[in-house]
Amino acid sequence: MSEEVLIIPTQQARHISDKIRHDMECPGFEFTYVGGNMDGQDEFPDREIYAAVPEIEKIDGKHVVVLHGGAPRPNSSELRLFHTLRAINKPIDGGRDTRGRKFQKSLNVKPKTLNVFFTYFTGGKQDWVDRKGAINAAELYLDMCKRYFGVGHFFTIDGHFVLDKWAKKYPITNVSAIDLLVKAAIKDGFTGYDIYGPDEGSLRMGIDKKLDKVRVSVYKDILKNKPEELRAMIGGRKVYLVDDLLQTGGTLERGINSIWDAGAEDIIVGVTHLRQTQGYNRIRSNVSKLYSTDTNPGNPFANVSVSELVKDTIGDYFFNGKYKL
Repeated sequence: MSEEVLIIPTQQARHISDKIRHDMECPGFEFTYVGGNMDGQDEFPDREIYAAVPEIEKIDGKHVVVLHGGAPRPNSSELRLFHTLRAINKPIDGGRDTRGRKFQKSLNVKPKTLNVFFTYFTGGKQDWVDRKGAINAAELYLDMCKRYFGVGHFFTIDGHFVLDKWAKKYPITNVSAIDLLVKAAIKDGFTGYDIYGPDEGSLRMGIDKKLDKVRVSVYKDILKNKPEELRAMIGGRKVYLVDDLLQTGGTLERGINSIWDAGAEDIIVGVTHLRQTQGYNRIRSNVSKLYSTDTNPGNPFANVSVSELVKDTIGDYFFNGKYKL
């Protein structure tokens, strides 16, 4: 295998990197980590960010993938990402010489390509200009990564903005964890469920073609029906609601209540990104099962891992020719 991929996880994605490194076969992959300050900390007491890549020489000639998650603290996580990308894009050695004088010098190492894999993309909640004077934060983050740090390709998991017109100018490979959520439920014996998701595109993109026999619909659309029409559609049926994001749970809770009122036999829920335990607590007692992935290291209820999805996506892109380099 002539190509080599170096995975550099930030703190928010190290749990996923560790699963890939220790639990899976991954030929062609190497790993190194983002280090802390002299005390081994990645933040100073006032929460100022510190990030360094101690084994920076490893990047030379390799496809570098910075594995990064924008949760649970999105603002500081983006600073950590930018610090890491800067360290890779402009490698520098520094410290003090034997006389105690500060020095820094450029290092003659360079990655073959620089890429970012967002397990959870921070700017997803502000990915369009919703009022005068606002910004598209998602585009800002991508533009900064590309323009200032030389990132050539992005990977996302259930990034719902990737189909928007503005996102077309960025090289993004988006993969979905919905199929993982569906298969986890089937493995646990939840069979014969109609699957309802946030939009048709994400459902068809995320559900394995072998599962096309299931009934797939958009739950926010079916909830617009009158109560008697909803009963005709859902009454006596088992329903699996899947979504890319669960925060406060208000929208999903209203949907669940309407589906119960329509006479559903059972309801289970699956979400890719569980951002707040408040949302989990609001939903869990009202459904038979709630599945969520480990894209957010702060999610204590994660029961589906995206590690293999991440590994396979990177492998398919760099080694197997599934995606165009």
